[in-house]
Amino acid sequence: MKWHTQINSTGSLDLTPQQKISLSRFSGKKAIIEIPKKTRTGAQNRYYWFYLGIIEAETGNTASDLHETFKRTLLPPRFITTTIKGKEQEIKIPASTTKLSKIDMGDYLEKICAETNVPIPDPATAGFVV
Repeated sequence: MKWHTQINSTGSLDLTPQQKISLSRFSGKKAIIEIPKKTRTGAQNRYYWFYLGIIEAETGNTASDLHETFKRTLLPPRFITTTIKGKEQEIKIPASTTKLSKIDMGDYLEKICAETNVPIPDPATAGFVV
């Protein structure tokens, strides 16, 4: 069971009457509350591609190829399980930079810098607000 709700100023969950009724049948059970991480911003994404452009100019590799290489070598892969014609199969796929938090995106850029020795440009000087 999964609901989207907010925590109010008193620390309680803002639940609809129907949600409260549904939850009452789980009285005494443990529950997990997950606070989602803020993912990277559009400005961070533009800055990332700007930085890849700088690396592209330094190395001759395209920004798209660099993106694919870095996400496969510097981020942990994801595993998905599919069932086709009754056969279950686990597949390893590359991580997505879209799902990175703001902090994780900064760490990712630092890893790219360490890998390439291409300095990360100052966001303010480059015209980005990150």
